[in-house]
Amino acid sequence: MPNMVASRVNRITTLRPRRAINSGNLCGIVLLCLMTLRASAQEPNRAPTLDLVTHNETLIAATPAKIWPFIVEPGAWKTGPRLIASNGDPAHLGEKFKAVMPDAPEKVLFYAQNVEIDAPRRRTLRLNALDGALIGFAIWELTPQHGSTLVAYRVYSQIALPASAAGAEATADASAAQTNYFNSSYRRFTAELAALKLLVESRNHGE
Repeated sequence: MPNMVASRVNRITTLRPRRAINSGNLCGIVLLCLMTLRASAQEPNRAPTLDLVTHNETLIAATPAKIWPFIVEPGAWKTGPRLIASNGDPAHLGEKFKAVMPDAPEKVLFYAQNVEIDAPRRRTLRLNALDGALIGFAIWELTPQHGSTLVAYRVYSQIALPASAAGAEATADASAAQTNYFNSSYRRFTAELAALKLLVESRNHGE
């Protein structure tokens, strides 16, 4: 993977002497504030969003190299949407995917792309909505630990609820949905990692 070099931009700000606010300036500031408040009042209620930030991990009695193929192609242990590679190489940096359910392969739910591949240690997927908007990131990290490997799966994402969910009355429902969304996702990810552990260790033991 190409080395990523972070560059730091130092900005120099010139301090200028403060100027007193005269009556003309004050009127302009007040008018600007009133216009901003009016625009905010006329803006329609925005639909609430659901955040998902999860950290799941499991210790697997195998090396990262033994586990990596199952991270690149997780179909044997991961439930939920399947990622279909555009060019057929899911381990390729920049490879794009469409996410579909196994029972409805014609309906694309979202898109994904490999934005980081550091085999066999780390894989990062960027998740995008159908309109290209950023949903978030899903990250796998494999860390060797005394002959075993700590496999961590982290998700940072946000999804928007339907526009009909906007409004004060829906705020409480959105809060409950947020909790349910996190709990169900966390339980699913935990179960998936348990399935990965069983799959890898059973195959590793048989070799």
